[in-house]
Amino acid sequence: MFIVAGVSGHVGAVAARALLKKGQKIKVIVRDAQKGEAWSKEGAEVAVGDLANKAFLTSALKGAKGFFTLLPPDFSGTDLFAAQKKIADAIAGAVKDSGVPHVVM
Repeated sequence: MFIVAGVSGHVGAVAARALLKKGQKIKVIVRDAQKGEAWSKEGAEVAVGDLANKAFLTSALKGAKGFFTLLPPDFSGTDLFAAQKKIADAIAGAVKDSGVPHVVM
């Protein structure tokens, strides 16, 4: 199974659809369960959570062949770089802890 984050946007959606088209099993990560409904109908497993949550992400990545993600900006905060570092650290920790062998970020 391949895990794809960012499917609510253009890049993640293209990656997820390309994998589905090739008959691959995928799990998509969304922050809002409603945004996952359409993906579920397309045959994807859906995990609802936040990329900044290392425990959630580690669990979502367990047993995956590969993980595709972007580093989403958080424009609502006061320190964009600190927010991105927090997400990047969570992603890096989850990748390490889950043992997912291939990552595209």
